[in-house]
Amino acid sequence: MKSRLPDTFILVATSDEDPLDIHEEEFHAGVYQHDSDRYWEASQFADRMIPKGFSVEYKEIEYKERQ
Repeated sequence: MKSRLPDTFILVATSDEDPLDIHEEEFHAGVYQHDSDRYWEASQFADRMIPKGFSVEYKEIEYKERQ
């Protein structure tokens, strides 16, 4: 079975008080030893931003077929 994993995804944190205060963090495949490391780092980013009053949105950039 083939699954599609994003080559790159972005977390976009937008301040609930000031919509012009935006922080983007990119997470690229291949930079990490394993995809689980990439998702763990992304969750750490969200865990830091949410208590500061930011909404965090997940966006995928492009997909690569993986078996």
